[in-house]
Amino acid sequence: RTRGYSLDREENEADICCYGIPIVTDKGQPLGCISVSIPSYRFETLSPELIVPHMKHCAEEIAKRNI
Repeated sequence: RTRGYSLDREENEADICCYGIPIVTDKGQPLGCISVSIPSYRFETLSPELIVPHMKHCAEEIAKRNI
């Protein structure tokens, strides 16, 4: 919660890792989420700073359109 995203390190499926971002209203109410899945070998080479900011931007844009 503190970092603003979640991680799945092959907990759901072998060799697949995921980043997850909540989509929330300006009042903090959940609307849904965005998830990006990548092969585990790429997960080790890509830092969250390359993916997460784009996901946060998308989540914010979706939230604006659904309020």
